[in-house]
Amino acid sequence: SQKRGLIIGAPLSEASVQHLTKAVSWFYNYKQMPVQWQGDWAQEHGIEFVPMISKPYINKDDGDGIDCYFRSHPTKTRRVCTLDDVIRVLNITVIQQSSNSRPPHFLMGFNEMYNHPPPEDLTPLEAATFWGRYIQPAAQAVGLRLVSPTTVANNKGVSWMAEFLKECWNLRHHPNEPCDIELIDTFAVHEYKCRETQWERKYGRGEDGQSYSSSNLVTQIEKKLQNFKLPEEPSNGGWGQYLRRRPLWATETNCYWESSTPHPSSEEQCLSLTGQRKHSHGMGSIAKMETMDHIDRYAWWTTWNHQIKPNYLTYKSGQLTPIGRAYLNPGDHFTDCSYAGTRLYATEARVRKRNKNLRYCKSTGTTLIKSLGQGGNVATFNVTAPAAGDYAMHVSFLSVEDRNLTVQVNDGPTHKFLLVASSARGCNKRGTTTVLPLELEGFNAGLNTVTLGDHLPDEQAPLVEWISLVTPDDKTGAVSDLFSFFPND
Repeated sequence: SQKRGLIIGAPLSEASVQHLTKAVSWFYNYKQMPVQWQGDWAQEHGIEFVPMISKPYINKDDGDGIDCYFRSHPTKTRRVCTLDDVIRVLNITVIQQSSNSRPPHFLMGFNEMYNHPPPEDLTPLEAATFWGRYIQPAAQAVGLRLVSPTTVANNKGVSWMAEFLKECWNLRHHPNEPCDIELIDTFAVHEYKCRETQWERKYGRGEDGQSYSSSNLVTQIEKKLQNFKLPEEPSNGGWGQYLRRRPLWATETNCYWESSTPHPSSEEQCLSLTGQRKHSHGMGSIAKMETMDHIDRYAWWTTWNHQIKPNYLTYKSGQLTPIGRAYLNPGDHFTDCSYAGTRLYATEARVRKRNKNLRYCKSTGTTLIKSLGQGGNVATFNVTAPAAGDYAMHVSFLSVEDRNLTVQVNDGPTHKFLLVASSARGCNKRGTTTVLPLELEGFNAGLNTVTLGDHLPDEQAPLVEWISLVTPDDKTGAVSDLFSFFPND
C-alpha cells in the first residue's frame, strides 16, 4: 500500500521491521533525521523518511539528545535555536536521503500539543509563533511540504487546532515571521478506535452521509473558527473550504481506546482490523482508510515499544504479533489472529500448596493461579527454548486493577512488570482475562525455568491463566513454540 507507513520511535534493530519492509512506503521516528540503521534501510528499500519537529526543539545530528530549543528557560541555561539551525539539520536529512528512490517530501509538525498544560505543551499562540519563526521557513528553504500539528476529532484536539489556525491567521502579516496557513498542505490526525462507522463519521462522509465536508473533524473545527468571528477569513470559500481542500494523514492509530478495562488485546485488535468482527467493526479502520480518497497516509502506533501494551506490530525480535499480521492483511477475514505458541495453563505449573493456590474461575471457565506475591505463592514453569537468547512471553491474566507481576528466567535477575487491569469485574462477576507480551532475557538453549510471583512480598499479583513463549523459525520467519512442563504435584 502507498498509504501504509511505520512508526519507529523506540530503539530497535533492523530485524524488528524485517516482515514489514516490503509492505510500507514511508516511516517516521518523531525526529528530524533517520537514526542508526534507518537511513540505509530506507534507501535500500525505497522507503520515504518523513522528518518531524514533534516538540519545540531540534535533535542533535545523530538523533541522540537535544541540540537547541525554540524557547529559553526561566531557570536553566540552554541554547535557543536560530532558523539556520533548523534549516541545517533538515538539509542534512534531505541531502543524505537524496539518492533514495523516495526522498523526503514532507515535514511533520508538533505532536499532541493538546494533552498537557503549558509549559509542557505549547499554547496555540506559541505554536503559531514558532511555526512562522522556524518550521514554515525551514521547510520552504529545503523544499519540504508541511503537515500540520496533530489533532484528534474530540473537543480537546479540535479546540487546540482551531486556536492554532486562528493564531497563525492573525500572524499572517507579521513583518519578520509570518505564519501562512495556506502553506499547510495536509492535516495530521490521531485516532485510537477501529470501527469502520467511526472513521466514516469522524473523517468520512459524516452524519449526513454526503461528503468529507460534513465529517465531524471538519465541521467541529469550522464551527469553532466561525465562533471566533474574525474580521477576515481565507479566500476561496472561507474556513470550510480551506479545511476541505486538504487531505488527512492518520499519523498515529490503533484500537487501544475502544475500551479501557481492559484495553483490547492484540488478538482482539487483529479481529477488528481483518473484518472478523463485522457486526461491530465492519471492514475495520485500516481497510476503511484504504478506500478513503482524502486519507493519503496512515501509520500504526507503533512498531514496538518498551511500554507493556498490546498495541505493537512486532515483538522486539521482529516476529509479527496478531496486530502485525492484520496490518499486512487489513479486511482479510482469513487472517490468523491467534497468539503464537503452545499455551502452558495454570494446572501445568508448579505452585505452592496446589489445592489452595489454584482457583477455578466461573466467568472464564478456566483455572487460574492465585496468591502470587503477597499471598506467598510462587509459580514455576519449565520452558524449552531452541537457542540461547531473549524471547517474548505472553501472559494471560485477570485483575480488577493495575498490578505488578515479577518474572525470573532461570537464576537471572527478577524483573517487575506492571500489568494494567484486565476487567472491571472478578471471577464471580463475569470477569475476563486479557493477554500482554513481556520481553524476557537470559534463556538458555534447551530447558529453562520461568518463575512468577517471587520477590513480591508486599503486593498482590494478578491471577495468571496461561503463558506462551514466542520463538522464531529462522527458515520461514514463521512463529513456533517449544514447551515442556513440570508434572503436576
